[in-house]
Parts: sequence; C-alpha cells; structure tokens
Amino acid sequence: FTVNKEELFEKIRDMAGGFFSIANRLEELSILLNEGKDEKVLDILREVLSMMQTLFLSHSLFLPLGIPLEYPVGGKTLVEYKNEVTSLLKGIVDAFEKKDMVEVSDLAEYELSPLLLSLGNGLKDIV
Repeated sequence: FTVNKEELFEKIRDMAGGFFSIANRLEELSILLNEGKDEKVLDILREVLSMMQTLFLSHSLFLPLGIPLEYPVGGKTLVEYKNEVTSLLKGIVDAFEKKDMVEVSDLAEYELSPLLLSLGNGLKDIV
C-alpha cells in the first residue's frame, strides 16, 4: 500500500473548500428561516454533520503526512473542533425544537460559521 501525498493534500484542500462553502451558507440561515425554509436549514445542518464525519473517517489518511488528531489546526486540535461543532449543533437543534429561530440563527451565523471557517483555514494551511 503506497500513499500518494499529493492525493492526500488534494483531499485536505477539498475538505477545506467544503468548510468554507458551508460556513458561507450558515451565514444565510436567518434568511432561510424567515422564508420558512426549515427543511433547507436542516439540510445544511446535516451537511455540517456529514462533513465532520468525513473529516474524522478520513483522518487515518492524514497520518502518513504526520497529522495526528492532536495536531493543531487553526489553533485547535481536530478533537476540539469536533467537540465544539457537536455542542453547537446540539444547541441549534435544541433551539430549533423550541422554535427559537433567533437562537438558531445566532448560533449558526455567529458561532458555528466562524468555527468552520477557522477549521477550513487550518486545513488549508496544512497543505
């Protein structure tokens, strides 16, 4: 089994781009909520969860590059990002269930979006 480092770098670049894209979409969540497009909001949140799962499932591919889970990416470890994203997603879902759309929007736009931008920038800096 040989590792093509350029392919691994490309995968990391793709992940970084995905985090930039989803962070921008999170900034528009309040508009979707105001338009009553709750299902689109849930789709975006599912995509965040899926991207984090992909990052952790793919992480073993990063080991040949010397990137352990404890490696600082944008000032935090990948585990710290996972914990913070998980906590924010839980808060967003709780607010969504309470129909507190202001809280949903605030958590998504002002906390989750910047966190995912930081993660994307950290991944981009690796390559």
